[in-house]
Amino acid sequence: MKRIRRLIFLLLLALILAGGAFLFYRFDPFDWDLSLVKRSRVHARETLLTEVRGVYRLNTVELVHKTVFPYDFMPPDPDWWQVFHAAEVGEPDPKEQELLEFYRFCESIGIDLLSRDPGFAVVTLVARAGFELEGFPLEENLLWNESRLVIRLPEPEITEIIVQDPATGRYPYPGLEISPENWKRLTEYITLRIDSFTDEKELIRRARQRGEEFIRRLAEPRGFSYIEFDYSE
Repeated sequence: MKRIRRLIFLLLLALILAGGAFLFYRFDPFDWDLSLVKRSRVHARETLLTEVRGVYRLNTVELVHKTVFPYDFMPPDPDWWQVFHAAEVGEPDPKEQELLEFYRFCESIGIDLLSRDPGFAVVTLVARAGFELEGFPLEENLLWNESRLVIRLPEPEITEIIVQDPATGRYPYPGLEISPENWKRLTEYITLRIDSFTDEKELIRRARQRGEEFIRRLAEPRGFSYIEFDYSE
């Protein structure tokens, strides 16, 4: 009976690695009465059909960050006239050039940085990290014997960057009117610069750690005393 449960566990784990994010936290298909093993195996298959998502990734960590635009992307009191003068005479330094480009971008989406109250937008970004599994070969993912389990995984990476706030005709903060098209441009601008307020290496390190903890928590109660993770290049 123990062997049957371990085989079912390996089947479910293989399906995770082959093509979907499986929501183990919602239930434990292994807490079965011994007299119901046959029924439970059918139930497990039905549960897989319900719970496996065809997204081909396993996200294990996410970072939620709120940024205030435009203030998080410029110095507290920029000398705009110096920036304009340097651009006019053709001698802006790199920081002045960067500020000039930022000013022009804000102007293009309807934000006047020279006004007393240009308004602001609070944008919530969610960065998720984990394992991209599409095309990862199933036959090479799992090696096992009675007590040892070796799992091959791709290197973790940032898999998604999502803007949570909806685009509206008027953003729900005082003083900022922006069209849906310009809202899209604003959020794309911020998304492309997410590395300025996230530690990518730390996020990926945590994704790897959480992924290994997730699999260990599933495998160890099934009798695997030695679990090894092998990351593909």
